Amino acid sequence: MGLFSRKNHFQVDGRTVVITGGSQGMGRGLGKLLAQKGANVVIVARNAKKLEEALEYISAAKVKPSQRFHYISADVTKPEENDRLLAEVTAWNNGQPPDIVWANAGMSIPRLILDAPVEELRQQMDINYFATVYLAQSVLRAWTKRTAPAEASTKQAPLPRHFIMTSSSAAFVGVAGYGTYSPAKAALRNFADSLRQEVQLYNGGRFHSSGSPDPEIKVHCVCPGTITSPGHEFEQTVKHPVTMVLEEGDPAQTEDEVASAAVKELEKGYYLIATNYLAKVMRAGTLTGSPRNNWFVDTVLSWVTNLAWLFVQPDLENKVWKYEAQSALLDRLVDATDADIDALDEIIMAVDIRERKSVGCSYYVAREEKLYLMEDMKLGDVEVIDTLKLHIDPTVVLVATRADDSVLDKLDPERRSLSSTDDSHDQFALPYILEVRPTPEFNYDSGKSKLANLKIGTDGGPNVTFTIPGDVQTSGAYGDDEDTGRLEHLLRLHGWINLDSKISVGCAGAVLAYVHRRRSVSFLPGDRAAADLFRIATIEMFTLRSTMFVNMDTLLSLQILQSESHPHLHNQGPTKANSGSKEGLSVYGLFHYLAKTPQGRVLLRQYFLRPSLDLGVINKRLDAISIFLRPDNSAPVNQIVQSLKRIKNMRVAMVNLRKGVNAGPGKKQGITSGLWARTRLFAYHMLKIKDAFQEMNAVDHLHIRNFILETVEFRGLAQVGRKITDIIDFEQSEYQHRTVVHMGIDEELDNMKRTYDGIELVLSQVANHIAEKVPAVLGTSINVIFFPQIGFLITVPMDPDTGHGMYEGSQQDVWERMFTSEEHVYYKNDNMREMDDHFGDMHGLICDKEIEITHNLAQYVLEFEDVFIKASDICAELDALMALAQGARMHKLMKPKVVEDNVIQIKAGRHILQELTVPSFVANDTLIVGPSEPDLEVGHGSSGVPTSERSNAPTSSAAMDGPNMLILTGPNFSGKSIYMKQVAIIVYMAHVGSFVPAESARIGLTDKILTRIATRESVSRIQSAFMIDLQQVSLALNLATPRSLLVFDEFGKGTSANDGAGLVCGVFEYLLNLGNKCPKVLGATHFHEIFEEGYLINQPALQFGHMEVRVDQDRESIDEQITYLYNFRLGRSVSSFGSICAAMNGISKEVVARAEQLILMSVRGEDLVSACAVMPAHERAELEEAECIARAFLAADIGTDADGDPRKLLDEVLAATVSTTYDTTTADMDTMSTSETTS
Repeated sequence: MGLFSRKNHFQVDGRTVVITGGSQGMGRGLGKLLAQKGANVVIVARNAKKLEEALEYISAAKVKPSQRFHYISADVTKPEENDRLLAEVTAWNNGQPPDIVWANAGMSIPRLILDAPVEELRQQMDINYFATVYLAQSVLRAWTKRTAPAEASTKQAPLPRHFIMTSSSAAFVGVAGYGTYSPAKAALRNFADSLRQEVQLYNGGRFHSSGSPDPEIKVHCVCPGTITSPGHEFEQTVKHPVTMVLEEGDPAQTEDEVASAAVKELEKGYYLIATNYLAKVMRAGTLTGSPRNNWFVDTVLSWVTNLAWLFVQPDLENKVWKYEAQSALLDRLVDATDADIDALDEIIMAVDIRERKSVGCSYYVAREEKLYLMEDMKLGDVEVIDTLKLHIDPTVVLVATRADDSVLDKLDPERRSLSSTDDSHDQFALPYILEVRPTPEFNYDSGKSKLANLKIGTDGGPNVTFTIPGDVQTSGAYGDDEDTGRLEHLLRLHGWINLDSKISVGCAGAVLAYVHRRRSVSFLPGDRAAADLFRIATIEMFTLRSTMFVNMDTLLSLQILQSESHPHLHNQGPTKANSGSKEGLSVYGLFHYLAKTPQGRVLLRQYFLRPSLDLGVINKRLDAISIFLRPDNSAPVNQIVQSLKRIKNMRVAMVNLRKGVNAGPGKKQGITSGLWARTRLFAYHMLKIKDAFQEMNAVDHLHIRNFILETVEFRGLAQVGRKITDIIDFEQSEYQHRTVVHMGIDEELDNMKRTYDGIELVLSQVANHIAEKVPAVLGTSINVIFFPQIGFLITVPMDPDTGHGMYEGSQQDVWERMFTSEEHVYYKNDNMREMDDHFGDMHGLICDKEIEITHNLAQYVLEFEDVFIKASDICAELDALMALAQGARMHKLMKPKVVEDNVIQIKAGRHILQELTVPSFVANDTLIVGPSEPDLEVGHGSSGVPTSERSNAPTSSAAMDGPNMLILTGPNFSGKSIYMKQVAIIVYMAHVGSFVPAESARIGLTDKILTRIATRESVSRIQSAFMIDLQQVSLALNLATPRSLLVFDEFGKGTSANDGAGLVCGVFEYLLNLGNKCPKVLGATHFHEIFEEGYLINQPALQFGHMEVRVDQDRESIDEQITYLYNFRLGRSVSSFGSICAAMNGISKEVVARAEQLILMSVRGEDLVSACAVMPAHERAELEEAECIARAFLAADIGTDADGDPRKLLDEVLAATVSTTYDTTTADMDTMSTSETTS
């Protein structure tokens, strides 16, 4: 460029611009700026939700109605995605490739090289370098594609196309902590130099191509410095302190500032662009062979910069040298030996919260040498962290860098242990050491691999080695060789822990990574003594105190939760709102739609996901439901339900109020359903709920009612509701589509509104005054109008011939043309400007004043924020209890008696889901009595009920006469599975605090429900169906306590009959031999031989049962021969009626008949192998025929018979033998038919 070039080399008006990384930060700022310059903008990123928000923000800056805006969700680190991106943009741009492409996608995770995982190194190179290279390839293919030559008469020089790359000022100078980021940006800067030279090849071809309309291609490289964006906020959380020291004083720019600086340099035609003064200085010192933007300035600045670096570089290195991290590391190495003793007292906990508030946790107890994993907790939220801290009492807490601020607030409310710039942090300010670790350490796959590498086995168990495709098999025994297959260890792990708890498995990986780091610091590589520090001997699952342990197998087998595809087409998607599924036929599904508030539905789901073991909590819920179901309380209960329908989650409302947002993100709501209306309605309906409770009977001891009356500040709610009603004019707000303030609130506002309302009269008078000064023929067509933010204007009809107004003022009264429409021209004169000065932007002033008033109202409401949030949370509990009460009324549920005795006693129990799908349901009784021996005190890892919570009431289950194990036998299709499931569901619902489907139920506290009912198969799992069954049983046996309930439905059916029978018998016998430690067991099996042959000996703790069936063999129809009564009866049944069940379900008669023959032979003790080896009649006839033919040929004299004609002899032999064979076969078949008929 020249020294003082003023030509705009970067024209964007009316052109199509593509910006990758356009959903936030610099990309969003560029989109807004280019929209203001008249460009059509397409933004690209991966997150569709952020793209939608950014596109709305950018499109609001357009200056012409014809401008167009679009977004594309794509992963630009994949070459094929860039090709798709260009194709979609070209189609959207009427078949033309984009004019300008800005490769802006990038990310930074500043970390020291020693701390950087390999995955991060690859990730940063992919997004910061290869994404731009892939995009450049796709774009240049589209731009260099030849177009048809233009006609000489229409040939014009087209505007150039621009390919712009966003590098970084870190590409010019290496800084400690950016070794993972700056190399990719430096490579990008070098790539820009190469590409700029390469495109001259295409530009030269275009220049020498006669008549070619292809525009010139220009390449630019923009190198911004620090940008205050969401990405920069994330960088600050992971950046090493020494990097922050080196960056002190570096200028930071907002997204709008950096966009403006970059575009301004592009308009000058510059190639290598820096956006702030420091970046420009660094650029000048590293130009080497890169083109100069301004040869004079760049040359002088490069001389100055090279001199400055002689002083700056030593200073930077000196800062790094003096950093305290070196001395701190030396102190840790010196004290490593003392740490061995202290390490025995350490408890290391890792906790993580993922999407939809799922919580995972793992912790290691050094003194026990045991690693614990928690079952992933759905809808856990940050409140669970307090419970985990109390339960585990850790000395070290690990969280991921992606952890939300709310997590850190729970772990370190005052952020006392986290690093700060003023060095005021104190890592010993908390009762534990809090470490924020890189997110990849919490990765599921990494954690699973670390667990498999532990190679933990049972010392007393059999030495079994699994050979699995993909494993490297060695000759050593299990655990003796390092090469033993990884999949083998994973299979063993499945029997001890639930690897489907992905968040907790990731947390276990973080704990193991921490342990490995501690070992590395304390011992030299190869030191065998390192294995004794933080040794892990056992892995175990745990759950929180006062919470029943349930895993996903139990939830799905009992249909507590059941997701199914949403039938609505528009509710199919990846977002939380459009998850593509809805609650199907499930126990929770019967209640969740009865909850009326958003917070109530969330809390109700928590009830069903985490059944309680706290008798106080359970009884409070049951008592509340009993009172709500009283007939004399029906009117106030209905009033409460109707009020709950109008109540929203005020936690969200208060957040939006702080942000100044009238509705939630992405929601378009009217003022009647906006924030002010929701807040007013909440206050009003809370008062209605208070009145309803005062009308309710027998509520003196109702906990929820007393809690509401004692906690909620109804006076404050009433004040806020009255204040909003007095200030906000909801009728006018709905009409004007904005928040309007009542008259009488502010005198200045009232005066402005009166003036604005009377402005039409003023306009009419001014129009008449102007009409007197214009030609008479135009007098009636002259008008004066007022536009907000533009002011007063004179409108004149347009002359269609000239395109000007029919009158444009005079020399004494000059009219300035402002703009035109299709039929009118708009002008300003001195009179209009005088009115502008006098009245100002009246509408804007009114809106500003109303915004000021509503802002003050918001500040007033926020003074009562805690009042609203407490009331909203209490409404969630009230709503959940109301849903349980309404469900109890609808499904005829009864109140259970939950006791501390280890017993399950049910009268007339029903399956709450099955009875909805059949015309009538047969109820049945159940009695199972668990061991009465007092439980040991709960320690780490136990999920049982603490002794302190049981010691107040004596256990009377010992006096009850009942079995510990109930095994069901008998026919298929008779209802055994339904019976077992209904017992488990009743126990489950009782611990939720819900009424149960039974006439009466006495349920003892049950710490776990573990099932082997359904097999969840998937192609992503390496196990067969039978292996999955084995893992479910193994997990149940390892986790069971005397207070657990185990449900095994036809275990062993996936293998041979002998193996299956042996496994079932072994499991039942093992549990019975536990004695006072045996859990309560429900089982069903068809392996009758284990009882008939005496393999499972009758014991007092064992009882058999079956479902009653009536058999009528005189009936001709199979459907009428057997009648299922579905009544539970004690005793064993040896009949399965499998063949009859098969016939009823459509199996062909031939198959059923053959099956019955084999069954009858088996009962008689006949040899089934011999019976199946009998040759059919038609095969025997064919064999006899072949034998006759062979013998005839052997007896014939081919040389003398048939006059020496062999052919004739052959025909005679075949004819004779076929005839003989046919007669014999017919006789045999007749004989067989007669014998079969007789039998």
